[in-house]
Amino acid sequence: MQNPKNILEAKTVERLIYFDFKKCDFVTHASSMANLNYDPFPNNGLDDFVRREPVCKELVLTCKIKSDRPFRIRPGETIDYEGHKFAITKSKPVEGETSKASCLVEVEGSCFMNPCEPMKVLARLREEYARASTQPPKF
Repeated sequence: MQNPKNILEAKTVERLIYFDFKKCDFVTHASSMANLNYDPFPNNGLDDFVRREPVCKELVLTCKIKSDRPFRIRPGETIDYEGHKFAITKSKPVEGETSKASCLVEVEGSCFMNPCEPMKVLARLREEYARASTQPPKF
């Protein structure tokens, strides 16, 4: 959708997207990442979740859009708003605002502010754990 002048009552909210890592993500051998010579989570099983880390930021748009036809705006389409291209995730007509001439639609859309790369975050975490295991103990 290229016509932002039909967007009414818009607001955006930034939120973090998290990824849950399992113990096996840290202790199994990985040729492209640091490998640990110890178990940082001895009380957990291999399939237990042991870390929750932010992996990217998402910008969420909620707005009302005046459309010339009911149900014209659908999930999967995009909206340009304030320099961002939002993929529509939810769309529903506002009750009492639908006619043959126009329709007011509540829309939610999102766009990622940076690439979502959980493997890069895991590589960084494994490097931190590997460094921690080589430091002398603190007394």
